[in-house]
Order: sequence, then C-alpha cells, then structure tokens
Amino acid sequence: MAVSIEDIKKLRAMTGAGLADVKKALTEAEGDFDKAKELLRERGLAIAAKRSDRETSNGCVLVKKVNDFAAIIALKCETDFVANGADFIKLTSDILDAAIAAKAQTLDEVKALKIGDSDAQAAVTQRSGITGEKMELDGYCVLEGENIEVYDHMNKHTLCTMVQLNENNEEAGHKVAMQVAAMRPVALDESSVSEETKKTELEVAVAKTKEELVEKAVNAALKKAGIKQTVMLTGDVKSVADKVASELHIDKVYSELLPQDKVNKVEELLSLKQSKENLAFVGDGINDAPVLSRADIGIAMGALGSDAAIEAADIVLMDDDPLKISKAIKIAKKCIHIVYENIYFAIGIKLVCLILGAIGIANMWVAIFADVGVMIIAVLNAIRALNVKNL
Repeated sequence: MAVSIEDIKKLRAMTGAGLADVKKALTEAEGDFDKAKELLRERGLAIAAKRSDRETSNGCVLVKKVNDFAAIIALKCETDFVANGADFIKLTSDILDAAIAAKAQTLDEVKALKIGDSDAQAAVTQRSGITGEKMELDGYCVLEGENIEVYDHMNKHTLCTMVQLNENNEEAGHKVAMQVAAMRPVALDESSVSEETKKTELEVAVAKTKEELVEKAVNAALKKAGIKQTVMLTGDVKSVADKVASELHIDKVYSELLPQDKVNKVEELLSLKQSKENLAFVGDGINDAPVLSRADIGIAMGALGSDAAIEAADIVLMDDDPLKISKAIKIAKKCIHIVYENIYFAIGIKLVCLILGAIGIANMWVAIFADVGVMIIAVLNAIRALNVKNL
C-alpha cells in the first residue's frame, strides 16, 4: 500500500518519530495509524532493551512551581546532543507539567501519568526508540506549602534547585536557591548522606587539618629557630600569590617574577640585611637555581626538586618537609655550639698547663693530658652532634 506524505506528516506530528521510521511503520500497518503507533512503540522498547546497559551521563533537569506546589524532575540520556534537543526538553516539560497537575509525590507515580496517548514511561521509551539512545526518568522531588522559590541555573536545564523559607521573602529565597546551586550539596540532611561520602569527606577534612597544622607548625618553628622575616618570590599572578601568602602568614610577597627578577630581588634583600645576618632561599625548580647559588644559604627540595636546583643548593631536604628547615637550623646551631665548646675547652686547658709549667708545677702527665686528653674529651663532646632526634 502506498503511503501519502500527508499521512507521514500526521503520524510524525503525533509521535515525533523520524520520517523513515514513520513511513516504515505506516507501510507495515497498511495505513492504520493505531497499529503504526504500536509498531513505533515496540521498536522503542526493543531499542531501549538493547541499550539498557549504557550509561546515561547527560540529560535535562527542570523545576516548576504552581501555586503552593513545586516539583523538580530529571530525564537522563546518553549524549548532550540529545539532551539539548527541543523535543527532549519538551518531553521533560510535559512530564513535569503532568506531575504538577496531578500533584504526584513519587517517581513511580510520575511514570504512570498520562502523557498524550500513553503513560510517561512509555513516552520516554518511545523517544528512546526515536533517538536510538537509552533514556530514563532518574529523579523527582516535590515541595508543598508557602514561600517556595525555584531556580534553573542559567536556564541551561542541567542544574535546578527549589527552596522553602519560613516567611515570605522572594529575593532571599531566590538568593538561597542560587547559593544551593553553587554549593552543589550531596544531601538535605546527615541521615541521607552515604557512608562512603562521609568517609571521603572525613579523609579530606583530616588531610586539610593536617595541612593547616603543618602550616602553623612551620611558621612557629621558623620563628622559634630565629627567622626574623619570611619572603615569597614567585612567578604566579598577584591574586594567587597574595592568597597563598595570607594563608601561610608570609611577611612579604613578590609575584609575577621571572628568574632574573628573582635574582635581582635576592640581591636587594642581601643589601638590606645586617652583617651578621644570613639570607636563606628555598626552591625546587630549575629557574630557582641561580637564586639558590646567590643566597647565603640555598635549600632545595630533593624529592620533587629539579637536578639543577639540587646541584646549586647548599642543603637538600630529601622528603620535601618544610619543618626540616627549622630542624636544619637547630642542627647547625648545635654543631657550632659544640665547636666553640671544644675550642674554648682546648685553649683553656692548654693555657692552664702552660702557666703550671712556667711556675714549675706541671709534669709529664699534665702535658700528656693537655695534648691527648683534651683531644679525647673534645671528640667525645663532638659525638653529641649525632643526637638530633629531639631537635
């Protein structure tokens, strides 16, 4: 039987199916519109069954309020091409309108609502057959009562929110709805948060707390070790550099610096320091190498640092732990202290022995003690430099 173009247009307007599918269904149904629609529905079911294992990572989310009833619904599909299509958005809108009109409370109720000549679930399946993609009604929530505000983020139909206030304030409600969209909360209350999410958030919070404690410990340790001023030299933009410097309580920050600018800034800092003061620079990149070699003390990060930075540095922190900077200072101070102790002790004993020898009191054993004995005592005292665990 020949199928007229008017019949094809009519059935296509009724079902939204493609021209080829409509023509094929009308031909097989011999012009019977009801039978043709059933054939299209069966084809949609077959396609949906074949693609049931596909992931639906795109879709359309709509929200609407009518009087004291608001609802939000999500219809998912496989690609954003289908999700942004006018027919797909209209189907989602039609289902939402029917849900609000019936004041449906659950997703199962929504699926059973009448949409045209079929229920909502059948309409979704039919659309799946037309597009060749898996589709599914994925979520549905409602709010009832006064003071409800709804929000469709940028009208892109991908992120919608609805909120209910305890008093009438449209402006505040709109702002709260926007804030909810910006925060993307995972649940409405603690009871609806999954254990996996709680565990993940706890791990993140613990890690953040550790970082904050390390930051505070590093600053306290540096101040305690005698560091008078901390300065950050970075090539990052000013806004980022200022934020990091504020979080780390750094005294001064110089941003948007090229490698040569860092060297010039270090030269400037060197000219400002007192004669007995030292300037230490900590870096890890290849562009930090010139500055590491120019500073009084260059400290490189060994684990993530570049080879050039490590070669140019005087000290290398093998585990990239900033707390080790203060420990290195303490170790250096302890070693210097022991060196001075040995110098004063050795010179003092020898002077005493010289005086005793000059007045005729010292003998051979006193001379041996002044030489070998002092050396042994100095070595034993120097062994204390190995004990750095508690620094």
